[in-house]
Amino acid sequence: MTVGGRVGALWIGGLEPYMDEGFLQTSVTMMGEQGVVSIKVMTNKFTGEPAGYGFINFDSDQTAIIAMHRMGGKIIPNSNPPVRFKLNHNSTRLAPGEIDTSIWVGDLTPEVDDFALYRYFTQRYATVRCAKVVLDESGFSKGYGFVRFGSEQEQQHALGCMTGEMGLGSKPIKVSMANQKNRGENGGVSPPGGGMSSWGGVSAWPAQPSSGASGWPGAGAGNGGPGAASWPGVSSPGSAGSGAPPAAATSPGPDYNAYHQYYQQYAAQQQQQLAAWSAWQAAQQQLNSQP
Repeated sequence: MTVGGRVGALWIGGLEPYMDEGFLQTSVTMMGEQGVVSIKVMTNKFTGEPAGYGFINFDSDQTAIIAMHRMGGKIIPNSNPPVRFKLNHNSTRLAPGEIDTSIWVGDLTPEVDDFALYRYFTQRYATVRCAKVVLDESGFSKGYGFVRFGSEQEQQHALGCMTGEMGLGSKPIKVSMANQKNRGENGGVSPPGGGMSSWGGVSAWPAQPSSGASGWPGAGAGNGGPGAASWPGVSSPGSAGSGAPPAAATSPGPDYNAYHQYYQQYAAQQQQQLAAWSAWQAAQQQLNSQP
C-alpha cells in the first residue's frame, strides 16, 4: 500500500523544530535501518516553519513496516530532551467500513517490544498487519499490546489457540478480543481495545499533546498531537509485570473510550497530512516537468 503515490512511505510525527532531514537520516542510520530512499520534513505553507511531521521513504513497503516495528517507541538518537519515534504506515489504517480484526495480548514480560510481538505473530499468521506494545509514561511496557490481522479467520484462530503459548518473553501469553464489549468481565475490568480506527507500530507516548500538526502525542513541547489526552490507564514501571486485567474490582481499569476517540482523531488528522504530502509531490512533479 502506498502513501501519496509513493511505495514504502513511513509517516513520522512528534518532530521537534531542529529535527530536519539530515538529523532524521542520521538517526535512522544509527538505529541500524537500511533501504531509506529519501526523507521529507513537512513545513507550514504559511509560515515556512516545520510542521512537526514528515515522511521517511523506504525502498519497499515491507522494509518500511519492519522499520516501523523496530523503531516505534524507541528513543530517537541525539534527541535532547529524549523524544520517541512515532511512526505509522498507511497499511495499518482501517478502510471505511472495514472490521477491526485486532486482538489484545497480555502477560507480556518487559523485554517484549513492538518488533518482538510483530515477529512472533507473523511467524504464525500470514495476514498480520501491525503490532504494538503499550508503554507507560516512563517508556516501560505495561505488559500488554495489540495485534491486528488482515483476516478475521486468522484473528479467530489466534483467539482460540494462542492463550498459554510460550516463546514471546518469559511467560505464557494471554489473548482476548480487543473489544469494548469485554468491559465488565474479569471483575469489572476489560482487556484493552475498543474498535480502533487506526493504529500502527506505535507504543504509548506519554506527554500531553500540543497544538501542532504531527498527529501523535510525543515527548517534549511543540510536537503536535491531535488534541487527545495522553494514553489512558498509565501505570508505574513496577506494575508492568503481567499486563493482564486485574481480578480485583477495586481498580477501575483504563478508559478505553478515550483510547478509541484518540485513534478517531488521529485518523482524521493523518488524512489531512497525507493530502498535504500528495499536494507537495504533485507540485514537485510539475516543477520537474518544466523545461
